[in-house]
Amino acid sequence: PGAPWGLPLDETTLPQILKEYNYSTHMVGKWHLGSHKWAYTPVYRGFDDFLGMFQGAEDYFTHYRFNGFDLRYDWLNEDGEFNEELRWDLDGIYSPEYYSQGAMDIIRSHDKSVDKPFFIYLPYQSTHNPHQVSQHYIDRYASHFRYEDEQVFAGMVSAMDEGIGNITAAIR
Repeated sequence: PGAPWGLPLDETTLPQILKEYNYSTHMVGKWHLGSHKWAYTPVYRGFDDFLGMFQGAEDYFTHYRFNGFDLRYDWLNEDGEFNEELRWDLDGIYSPEYYSQGAMDIIRSHDKSVDKPFFIYLPYQSTHNPHQVSQHYIDRYASHFRYEDEQVFAGMVSAMDEGIGNITAAIR
């Protein structure tokens, strides 16, 4: 974590281009493209706001990696000032569920009366290590797969798929 690397700052990102066309741009999920300096983080790479984590291999429920909590909401206000909030309130909630909910909240709050399109980048944490999922997803596959690791993996895919289905329904 915090290793001195990231997407080179001279690389233009898709949200930076979309901002030129009056898009609102949002990111929900796993960044993992640099965080050792603020300039490498999502709100400085073209996103209006960011709900998610900077690192990989974090616990899906506690949102810790090593000894650090890494679940945040960052945004730039109207004056371009950086704001950050650690999302302790999401401790214990399975990350694909709140990522999906975050995307649906953006969709539902979008003002359709204003001629301003929006873009959401949603890189789920699933199915990266550690392999974790809510028990009810494991239970779905108990009779389909013999080994628990297969049940967990199938549950992770189902949780993500369910979230994508809910987001699709929110768009409609």
